[in-house]
Amino acid sequence: MPDIFPSSPLFYLVGLGATGLVAFGKGAFGGGLAILGIPLLALVVDPLDAAIMVAVLVAAMDMVALK
Repeated sequence: MPDIFPSSPLFYLVGLGATGLVAFGKGAFGGGLAILGIPLLALVVDPLDAAIMVAVLVAAMDMVALK
């Protein structure tokens, strides 16, 4: 059975930074700075996986903002 969650602490450190960057970018600059989250995550995971993670994150942020 494959592991679902990555076990690398570097992934979580970079992921936390990318999440903060995306959140700050959407709040302060209307999403312009948030595009840097994908290349940052792509340093530690597959670029397609990084794009999927950021897309889900941005969609969740938009749903919370609409509420």
